[in-house]
Amino acid sequence: FRAGLPAPDRPRPPRALRAPRVPRGPSPAALPMAETPSEIDHHVVRPGNGLTRPRKGNEVTVHYIGTLKATGKTFDTSRTTGKKPVRFRIGEGQVIAGCELGLLRMTLGERALLSIPARLAYGDAGGGAGLVPPKADLTFDVELLEIEGRTPAALARYEAEVRKWAQGKLAQFDEDPKFRAKREKEHGSREAYAAFVEAKAGEKLGSIPVPAGSPKKGKVVDGPAPAKTAPAAATAAAEA
Repeated sequence: FRAGLPAPDRPRPPRALRAPRVPRGPSPAALPMAETPSEIDHHVVRPGNGLTRPRKGNEVTVHYIGTLKATGKTFDTSRTTGKKPVRFRIGEGQVIAGCELGLLRMTLGERALLSIPARLAYGDAGGGAGLVPPKADLTFDVELLEIEGRTPAALARYEAEVRKWAQGKLAQFDEDPKFRAKREKEHGSREAYAAFVEAKAGEKLGSIPVPAGSPKKGKVVDGPAPAKTAPAAATAAAEA
């Protein structure tokens, strides 16, 4: 299949979410991913895990309801009978820029209302198979179900393994004189080492690795392994 298109078992995002093909003016899909325009209103309906946010390059799975802000009319949704959540990769312009930028603010499991101005949706041209008029501001009810195939339940299991790893390191500090001496030389005190361990745990819980072929993988010294599958996470954390 062609580059930039999902695999056959991962259908393309629906028209309501797709970036305009021939926008008038700057292309929303071409906006820098570092930009998070203040005009996108992000209202949390149900909090996520508060830690794990998608990054550029991550594949996400979402449920959505798209409405016209002016009238409240629904023009597309994944929540009707027979439809499934949609998957797409952030940063590849598969969906309108406002949705990509809004998702970067959300955490796994969160449901939120994203108020998206026309310039970050379909602009002067309109779109959505003719259902979205020109210069229309939109509201998307978005639920972030998965990041790279990881669900909130899987991440909760991984978080438990990371916390177990952190507790084990502090127990080893207290019980193993050689280990304690080495860590005191590196960090100065138990409190400083505990802060280091907590920072490593937070680093691992805060993001999900982008697939191979994107940013290179680095070795974490004295830290838990990256989140993969729940069994792999358990094994890696136990060996750290």
